Amino acid sequence: MHMHYLTAVLAALAMVGTSGVSAEQNNASPVLACVAPEKLGCGCQIRVAHQPCANRRFAHQPHMFTELDANAPLLLVIDGQDRSLKHIGHVGSSVKGDPPGRSTDLYESEDLKVKLRYTNAPSTCPKDKLDGCEFTDVKVEVTVSQRDRKAWVRKGYGTCGC
Repeated sequence: MHMHYLTAVLAALAMVGTSGVSAEQNNASPVLACVAPEKLGCGCQIRVAHQPCANRRFAHQPHMFTELDANAPLLLVIDGQDRSLKHIGHVGSSVKGDPPGRSTDLYESEDLKVKLRYTNAPSTCPKDKLDGCEFTDVKVEVTVSQRDRKAWVRKGYGTCGC
């Protein structure tokens, strides 16, 4: 009888342990890699602060990229998958770093949503440049929402332009 009781207790603990791991995975932060350089061009290149790239080969590349066109998709590598999310909404008077500088863009697929809230950062454009600036530095608040996971919000930074 004692052996059956012990087996039942161990089985119950195993089930609790398994559900605990599942709950941890559901609340785990997404793993971001960096976008390959051949996919970049004129647009917004965004890095998430204090977030290393999972793919060390592209360690100095951005975590996310979107072309300057207002409706361009967002490219990112999340949980080991290259993703392209459709642009579904924009709020604000500026577009991707243009002055006056505050805007929000929303991107999504069937299982993933990313919200980017842009504000201007101090620009590193030379003040004496005759043609004007060809890029704008931005601060970005990144919100990633995945099905069955808690939303993930981080501060980021980037550059929009050519």
